[in-house]
Amino acid sequence: MEVERNASLPFIGVELLNLAPRIKTKVYVNPTNTGLLLHYQSHVDNRYKRSLITTMLVRAYRISSDWSYFSQECDRLETVFLKLKYPRHLFNPAVKQFVDSKVADQQQIPSTDTTPAPIRVVIPFKDQVSANIVRKRLTDLSLKIKTTIQPVFISRKLKEDLKFREDKPAIANQQCLVYQFQCNLCDAGYVGYTRGHLHERVNGHKQKSSSICKHYLS
Repeated sequence: MEVERNASLPFIGVELLNLAPRIKTKVYVNPTNTGLLLHYQSHVDNRYKRSLITTMLVRAYRISSDWSYFSQECDRLETVFLKLKYPRHLFNPAVKQFVDSKVADQQQIPSTDTTPAPIRVVIPFKDQVSANIVRKRLTDLSLKIKTTIQPVFISRKLKEDLKFREDKPAIANQQCLVYQFQCNLCDAGYVGYTRGHLHERVNGHKQKSSSICKHYLS
């Protein structure tokens, strides 16, 4: 069990910082971490090497709760990739492009579209003629109340229509009863007790782990 030390708690690659009343996060690097990643001189296409840099940047960005922690992780990653013989002209542009894209995302002007979201009504599907009539009437209603109403037609699953429905005797739905099973191949018998429904216990005895099922298999 990990316990908090010096207002810090490592947790699966993330370091939780107790800055009450808030908790901040940054990338946690295990003391035994050797920085072993794909070496630049490996016989691998350059796109995979660029993708590795982007992957580590995305991970750092998602874990870091603010830009200062992200910047610290970028400095550490630069040291790691330089040890792996990655050229600066490959690493630095990747970092700049990533940071520029995230800054641009944060500076996007929020949409001023005030159009209300459409109201969707779930309706069972009967046939295409009925569906067309419903769609037309809802369109007319939408124009009157100035709110978009869209029908969502649902239909029963084919397997539900084709599913075999067996009429169970009343006792099959009873609970808390003692039952007896008698093998029709020999004189073996089994007496059991169940708190659940009898039909659920019968289904359980059909499983291979059941003693009754093992008896039949043998």
